[in-house]
Amino acid sequence: EYVQRMLSSKFCLVPEGDVSTSLRLFEALVAECVPVITSDCMDLPFKHIGFIGTYSSFAVQLLQKANGTLIMDTVDRLLKSGGYACMFAKLQEVWPYFALHNGSLPQPSAADLIMHEVYAAVERMRSGAPLFSASEAYARTHVC
Repeated sequence: EYVQRMLSSKFCLVPEGDVSTSLRLFEALVAECVPVITSDCMDLPFKHIGFIGTYSSFAVQLLQKANGTLIMDTVDRLLKSGGYACMFAKLQEVWPYFALHNGSLPQPSAADLIMHEVYAAVERMRSGAPLFSASEAYARTHVC
């Protein structure tokens, strides 16, 4: 029933989980359901990979303290303004990057992108560059 509801929904709530990521994000993306992320410090995968673009182009991001009224107002505004159609079009373009597949899709699998991020992190460490941007480091120190 859970999967069927996601597949028939336009928006899916993605609250913060027990760790800094959430399986709900991947479930929403693969179900082609625009994620409504309610977290102040969720680690969003693949955000530094250029062809994915910014999360704001295919997901709604709200603070963790967002209440039901704010969430519903945001969703209603996107539906009325045409913003949902734009987000859904981008979501259809990027969801395969978040799926684990055997090469049956033209896009690289999530496993390929995970290895890309690991390699990029190792290169940043080797070069002495910080692993996180200044804003990410601040959030990890003061918010999360």
